[in-house]
Amino acid sequence: MVMSNGDRRVVLVLVLLLCACRRDGPRIVDRDGNGIIRIVCVGDSNSAVASPCLQATWCELLAERYPRWEFANTSKGFARASGDTMLWGKPMVMQGLAVSPDVVIIALGTNDLGAANLPPEAAVDAILGLRNEVLSHGLDAIVATVPPVVNGPDGLNQRIDAANALLAQRVPPEWLIDFHTGMGPTDFLDTYHLNESGQRKRAAAAEKTLDELGGEPASGAD
Repeated sequence: MVMSNGDRRVVLVLVLLLCACRRDGPRIVDRDGNGIIRIVCVGDSNSAVASPCLQATWCELLAERYPRWEFANTSKGFARASGDTMLWGKPMVMQGLAVSPDVVIIALGTNDLGAANLPPEAAVDAILGLRNEVLSHGLDAIVATVPPVVNGPDGLNQRIDAANALLAQRVPPEWLIDFHTGMGPTDFLDTYHLNESGQRKRAAAAEKTLDELGGEPASGAD
């Protein structure tokens, strides 16, 4: 089949429109105009460096992958999305905002569903409350799904699955990191805590989302 000149022009216009749509899609931008993209990671013990057995979490690994961006890790052990102590909830996000980020990655939920025994709906409401707080400051917010646990309390993984399904429904897919898929027993130090393999998987999942939002990882990053 030979296309006419008119047909070629139509195809060219469609291609240009598709490219424009990609360029106009959601992207990470320098919100405060200081010339630096700064990303803060807000999470629990699976995001905080507090163990001599673990030299870097997914957040530090991302800093290596994206040398043009700055990363700050304000995560804390035992942190929850719910509550209002200095370890939990809005005060914890405000500590992250104090470093003047352009983007906040929220990776919480395990302790809400586990230690606090919240139902999935309440845990997700708490996570999205933090997301809305970030958005209210004119910043971008990325939410991570909740990882599984290994040999945890009865029903916990089922509640985690339910919470992740709700997150998938309520967070735009381009602003959602999948920290759940692909995690297995060999990625954990114990019931709740990830080892180096698990952290690398988290970093790869986050990189996938960041790349789609305009990130440019360093050449050769694994």
